[in-house]
Amino acid sequence: ETQFTCSAIPAAWNRNMINEPEHPPPPVDQDSPWQTVSSCRLPIFFEENALVGADEYISDPRKKGRAVLMSRRSIRSSSKVHNWAQAVSSAEQAGASAVLVFNDLDVQEPFRMGLFGEKLPSIPAFMVSGKDGAALCA
Repeated sequence: ETQFTCSAIPAAWNRNMINEPEHPPPPVDQDSPWQTVSSCRLPIFFEENALVGADEYISDPRKKGRAVLMSRRSIRSSSKVHNWAQAVSSAEQAGASAVLVFNDLDVQEPFRMGLFGEKLPSIPAFMVSGKDGAALCA
């Protein structure tokens, strides 16, 4: 089993997620500038050149119960979604448990994703750097 650790910026809507009792949060490290709100292990699903939001994307059963890894570029180039809230919702419709967006554009640093007036997804999402995303894709 390969383990990988990276910094991830939670999406703006993650603060509305309820921590389930079977996944209690780990102890808080008072010296760390980062806060862990919950923790669980999920297998990652990544499909290069996926058309995010397309019917084939949403009906793909390989995403069920997984953390879907998608590039910021794939969201921008999709004709089916217009922002990451819609992209996360399409992964949610496919059965994903969470979404990791990696920033493969611009300076490649992660930042907080917003809703853009879209409906609140019910799964958490995070953004990681382009470097970390490339490592997760490998």
